Amino acid sequence: LIRQEVGILPGAVLTSFTAQDPDRYMQQTTLRYSKLSDPANWLKIDPINGQITTTSILDRESPHVKNNMYNATFLAIDNGIPLMSGTGTLQIYLLDINDNTPRVDPQEATTCETVQPNATNITAIDDDIGSN
Repeated sequence: LIRQEVGILPGAVLTSFTAQDPDRYMQQTTLRYSKLSDPANWLKIDPINGQITTTSILDRESPHVKNNMYNATFLAIDNGIPLMSGTGTLQIYLLDINDNTPRVDPQEATTCETVQPNATNITAIDDDIGSN
């Protein structure tokens, strides 16, 4: 689990995925890393060193984020005989920033000029959390 503010630029390093091969002493094996699941396609992993970087801006309001949490799954595979593999899931808890503009609803209102006072209800909506 990592905590990350949204809005970081593509190419930012988030973390590294590391795997251990228990039979590495019995065979000369190397590990290769790849991505199994990344619903929003926000991440990439270096196949040699397992470094995970962003490919796009992370967005807390994405439909792929549930309760501020984004999940991606990665694979480590050795070159032994037979090939063996393992998976790991990276959970990213997305911290909100002020990246959304408020919206006003309705955007237009019409009133008639009368002697009696009249009113129109206007609502402001902001997808950011709290004071953002």
